[in-house]
Amino acid sequence: MAKVFWLVDHPKPVNAGEQRVLDHLIKTLPDSVILIPNLTIPYARPDEPMEYDIIAVTPDAIFAVEVKDLAQSVEFTEQYMLVNGNIRGNPYVATRKKAQKLKTRISEELPWFRNDGWVEHLVVLARKPASLSVCEGMRERIVELEQVSNLIGPGSTLIDSRFRGKLLGKTESLISC
Repeated sequence: MAKVFWLVDHPKPVNAGEQRVLDHLIKTLPDSVILIPNLTIPYARPDEPMEYDIIAVTPDAIFAVEVKDLAQSVEFTEQYMLVNGNIRGNPYVATRKKAQKLKTRISEELPWFRNDGWVEHLVVLARKPASLSVCEGMRERIVELEQVSNLIGPGSTLIDSRFRGKLLGKTESLISC
């Protein structure tokens, strides 16, 4: 069972979808995984603070997890997400940027992380949409709830084997930065 790390005066998940995904991850991931929900990290200008729905710290990597709770028809193209035909920003692109920013932030505070750490991004659908279409290049990282634990858990196909186990015993320093 994964552990949850709540920061002092930290808000809980902001909606039912985020809570559903958090509950699922707690139940399905091993206790070597630490989940940090609803975290906002300020970055230097010109960037605005970035809100992370869930950050998962595992022995192999850190995951920036964006949660989408959409019951309607959803289509992910290379540039946009369409919900019932209405264009919205693509969370894949936004979450990839968040993962890159997080990697840089951690590497600035923990220089060893620059070469020995990895931050991956995932978009998780908190419920099964009426229909779902995901462009080929994004299918590995835009997943339904039932698939997410396999991607964050040990042996994730998203993480290169050279990073396996690199974060063992370093959880405290990662969380504190």
